Amino acid sequence: MKNILIPTFLLVLAACGETGSLNLTQVLGIPAGDKEGTALSGTFSTRVSYVNDGCKDFPSLEVPFKNTTEVGNVVIEQDSGNISFKDIQQQPLFGGVYFDNHYEAGGTFTLDRQGDQNILRAVMLRGRFVDPNTFEGNGEARMVGRIEAKDVDCSYKFTVSGIRS
Repeated sequence: MKNILIPTFLLVLAACGETGSLNLTQVLGIPAGDKEGTALSGTFSTRVSYVNDGCKDFPSLEVPFKNTTEVGNVVIEQDSGNISFKDIQQQPLFGGVYFDNHYEAGGTFTLDRQGDQNILRAVMLRGRFVDPNTFEGNGEARMVGRIEAKDVDCSYKFTVSGIRS
């Protein structure tokens, strides 16, 4: 199994494809929740399904098309109300997990491809743990930047599910 890169957010200024409303303040500095313990920590086998083609006008971004599903692994670390999802879109996502088992995590990543493609990705993932061995969620990613003198601003959505492996 390969490590899944959960879609990350690229922000680009001129719009082709779907433009999202996700911004940096939403994905950075998400506070800890009120959950206790470390029971949610572990490695999970995952399925990531893409639900729209928001970045199809920018094939060099290599965002999978709608109805594509990828399988892989994600490492989740819980430290009381803090949670992180590792090996997701080449970036960790950090956030909070709550007493009712819902979570919210986000992060950013900068891509520099061949010197003329500078893209910022932001990802937000929200969902819940069905039990300590199973989670599900919905994500949104936005990518903004420039590719070969062309402004990019596109976003896409995905769903994710995982089971402890």
